Amino acid sequence: MEELLGPTLLTDAKGAKEDTAKALKDKDIVALYFSASWCPPCQSFTPIFVDFYKTVAESEKFEVVYVASDKTVQEFEQYYSKMPWLAIPGDNDSTVFKNNLAQTFKVTGIPTLIILDPKTGNFISKRAAMEIRSKHKASAEEQKSVVKEWKATEAVPLDQANLDLDTPTGGIKGFLTWIVKNPMFILAIFYGYKWLARKFRELHNEGDQAGEQEL
Repeated sequence: MEELLGPTLLTDAKGAKEDTAKALKDKDIVALYFSASWCPPCQSFTPIFVDFYKTVAESEKFEVVYVASDKTVQEFEQYYSKMPWLAIPGDNDSTVFKNNLAQTFKVTGIPTLIILDPKTGNFISKRAAMEIRSKHKASAEEQKSVVKEWKATEAVPLDQANLDLDTPTGGIKGFLTWIVKNPMFILAIFYGYKWLARKFRELHNEGDQAGEQEL
């Protein structure tokens, strides 16, 4: 895992670090959480994911590593302070490293969760975010069953993994099927529309105010 994640990982937003090998030594499953503070679907999903983590982490030996796309170190630290798991350092020197990770796993949108076997670095799933969201209000045992299913799934080397699994294929029917299986895509469109509408209103109001001043 050191080759993928680097030699050390952050353990909190204050800058404490631990060797990657030690941090993941006793874990059965590790999730790479590609996310960012500026992303509305991420803001919606992160609290759900935190609740899930607190429910399953200890009993299922489950760990998470935050792979940030925050725009500044300050934004990274503020957002990461809300998370109870590990992270790749958020400094500018780590940007290229994190971009390479995103390319390796073909991450084209956030939030994305990649499930790996920490002992081998082999790939298990790319649909974890959807699975966790579907169990948000389920019992603790049902949430733990999600991790158990990952453990039961055969992990494969990255060069054999289908990392395009969550991309739409098969024409209109395949695209619609993909949307049904990826509800956060719909959330992204919804929040994107709200953001554009708000910006349009702000620009419109500024134009009205400028016209009034000229009069």
